[in-house]
Amino acid sequence: MCEWKVLHARWHRRVLALAVQILGDRDEAEEVAQDVFIEAWRRRPDYDAARGSEWAWLRMMTQSRSFDRLRATRRQARLVEEAAAEPAPQGPPHADEGETSDVVALLARLPGAQGELIALAFVEGCTHREIASRTGQPLGTVKTRIRLGLQRLAALVTPPFSAEGRRSG
Repeated sequence: MCEWKVLHARWHRRVLALAVQILGDRDEAEEVAQDVFIEAWRRRPDYDAARGSEWAWLRMMTQSRSFDRLRATRRQARLVEEAAAEPAPQGPPHADEGETSDVVALLARLPGAQGELIALAFVEGCTHREIASRTGQPLGTVKTRIRLGLQRLAALVTPPFSAEGRRSG
């Protein structure tokens, strides 16, 4: 296989064009293209020219990543619609001060900027693009940090399962 820079220079435009064609969104397609080349770099020892051309290899990865992204986007949209259709909870309109301090304490336990980004997203209601613009971080980085932060928050508030499959605690 050719050098990494040559591979990227040779195929980036076609990978991006294919991702745009499938997704219909250039920003999403750019993230997919980046993911494809990262995957290609990681899997470079697996590439076998006898099994197919570089373009066939990259096209397969691009299609796979693009369709995965499309399914995830559709699934997320469906969940948002379902959540919007649910009746609002019948409780006090604001969390009490103890709950708020608990959330702030949990966010403070997150590494790096994850807590700040989650607060911007869920407390201030900023979109990922708004957060990226506000913080000067790439959109993909913002999305990744929020996802990782949410995973860490879930681990902090969810007791681990015991070997028998029951919650411990």
